[in-house]
Amino acid sequence: MVMRIGRVLIAALLAASLASARAQDATSAADSEARSAFERGLTELRAESWVEAEQAFRRSLSLVPRPSAQYNLAFVLFKQGRMRESADCLRELARQTEGNLDASFRESSEALLSEVLSHLAMLYIRVEPDHAQLTLDGRATPLAGAERALSIDPGGHRVTLSARGYMTRTLSLVAQAGGTTREVVELVPLEVKSTTPAPHDSALARSGPWLTAGLGAAALIAAGVVYGVAKHADDEFSARCPSHRDCDPQLVASRDNVVHLRTASEVLAISGGVLIATGISWQLMLPASSDVPARGAGVMLTVRR
Repeated sequence: MVMRIGRVLIAALLAASLASARAQDATSAADSEARSAFERGLTELRAESWVEAEQAFRRSLSLVPRPSAQYNLAFVLFKQGRMRESADCLRELARQTEGNLDASFRESSEALLSEVLSHLAMLYIRVEPDHAQLTLDGRATPLAGAERALSIDPGGHRVTLSARGYMTRTLSLVAQAGGTTREVVELVPLEVKSTTPAPHDSALARSGPWLTAGLGAAALIAAGVVYGVAKHADDEFSARCPSHRDCDPQLVASRDNVVHLRTASEVLAISGGVLIATGISWQLMLPASSDVPARGAGVMLTVRR
């Protein structure tokens, strides 16, 4: 969350920036370009075009490092809600200009730093195992140990915890300006001994292949029986109408019955073959031993805010 600072601070910012920039004479092309970029940054700052102002001040700093450009960069970072970067920028400014900064400018810098720090949120996270690597928004942090604390910008974040031999876990959280977020994460080992019977140890897994093959065999037997009935009916029909042409209309039902019986015989034969093949494949795919570790998944997560 980006908050406005007071009008007095902004006025001091602009006045001090202009005074500091104009106090330095341009002695080279780089100085001239740096001054031009600085002035462009001030124009974008007044228009509250924070991204464009940031680009201009960074350009000015790359050419000629000036405290005024450093300060203004920290300010526009603050206005974009990038509190950590703004605070780092102001601390760097204090280190570079220790004892050599105008009193009014130093006062403005300290006031802005205080404002920035008041908007930072704190994340306290308890991790198991304690050697897990923590990354914040894709950037690795140097923190280690079971208990960790780091300052974060207000807004949404993604925290990833990973360790060799454990499932990686990513958390999404939203931090409030000046607030505190607490997380407790326990990563689960990749190899966890299953506490439930393995699927192939169940009654269905043991008997399923044989039941399936048995049903297939029964279907084949039924197909043979139906085929026999169909052949008998066909023989009777052929005896009464050898040419199978211009037969007595009363024999139509007999002819249709033969067709239906043959179709049923074929369906049963195909189904039986498929069921037998399925049963055999099922049996071949079963592991030889039931003592197989199961892959662990998930993570135990407790959130306290």
